[in-house]
Amino acid sequence: MYISLNQILQKNMKTLYLVRHAKSSWNNASLSDFERPLNDRGNADKKVMAKRLKEKETELDFILSSSAKRTSQTTYAIKEELSISSENIKFSDNLYHASLVNMLSETNSVSDDNDIIMLVGHNPGMSNLCDYLCDYFVDFPTLGIAKITFELDSWQEISRGTGTLEWFDFPKNN
Repeated sequence: MYISLNQILQKNMKTLYLVRHAKSSWNNASLSDFERPLNDRGNADKKVMAKRLKEKETELDFILSSSAKRTSQTTYAIKEELSISSENIKFSDNLYHASLVNMLSETNSVSDDNDIIMLVGHNPGMSNLCDYLCDYFVDFPTLGIAKITFELDSWQEISRGTGTLEWFDFPKNN
């Protein structure tokens, strides 16, 4: 079998979408922060942003999501619009208000069979992770989405400054 030098030197491309959950409700003071659902605006915005992802022809191999109610609801809206199988979603308590270290650890643990993944979580973690990976700070509003690409073969190689911010979008960005 013949392999060219270009094939040997060619790096795979990994793509990571960072998503902050949609706007949550504060109507029920008896609910824990973890159990807070989306409010009316959040429910409308999740549909708008899921449709924008579809219009951008977004394909996903895997979704990592905080298991909090508002992130789960955001994740399910994206899952439905992009026709992602439930088998390709992992909900993790470790991503609930996760630190940069926890989010990076979860991302580094993804199988390299998945080239395009999404991480759905909370701020300030999303902003901090984007800054760490791309050396570019973005203050994520609710349902802010960043697309970051990496010229790397493995999720384990993802580290400070290895990403390129391709675009950033949010519901009020018309």
